[in-house]
Amino acid sequence: MGQLELDASYALSERWNLVGNLSWGTQTLRQVRPDAAAIAYDNTATGLTVGFTGRPVSGIELGASLAHVNDKS
Repeated sequence: MGQLELDASYALSERWNLVGNLSWGTQTLRQVRPDAAAIAYDNTATGLTVGFTGRPVSGIELGASLAHVNDKS
């Protein structure tokens, strides 16, 4: 099993930020069935997230993000 993740933030102004995340991971699942058949599944997942955070007025903080995940076995 392996996992790699990178997070970033960029200040647009004193009140607003852009945020992002990249991720990648692998995993091998092994299964043994009652009839003695052994199966191994290789799973790879990648992901991308982009978003923003900010304070439009004092006392209120907003944020939103959009994520895409690609998971393949």
